[in-house]
Amino acid sequence: MGATVTPQGLGCARRELGEEAGAIAERWRSPGPYAITLGSIARVHLYEARELTRGLQELTPAEVDYKLSRRSMTSALDAVAGGGSTGKSGPRSAPVGPPAVR
Repeated sequence: MGATVTPQGLGCARRELGEEAGAIAERWRSPGPYAITLGSIARVHLYEARELTRGLQELTPAEVDYKLSRRSMTSALDAVAGGGSTGKSGPRSAPVGPPAVR
C-alpha cells in the first residue's frame, strides 16, 4: 500500500481538523495507513496538515472540554512521551507547529 491521500480519509481528516482544531489546511500529506493490531484488516489513516489557517472550533457536546495548546513539534512529542498531552478520554492538545499558522 502506498502513501496516498484517499478522498474518504482526507474528507474525514479535513472535517476533524476544522471541528476540533478550528483550522483549515492548504496542503495534505499521508505517510500511509497502519493496522490497529497485528492481523487486523482495519486501518488507521494518518494525515499531515500544512499551511494552516485558524478559525473557530466547532465542538460537539462530547468534545467541549477539548483544549488546544500551541507548541513546537519537539515539545508536543516530549509531552506525548511523558503522558502530558493525554487524559482519560484522549488527547487534550494538538501540536500545530511553529507560527506558520496564519
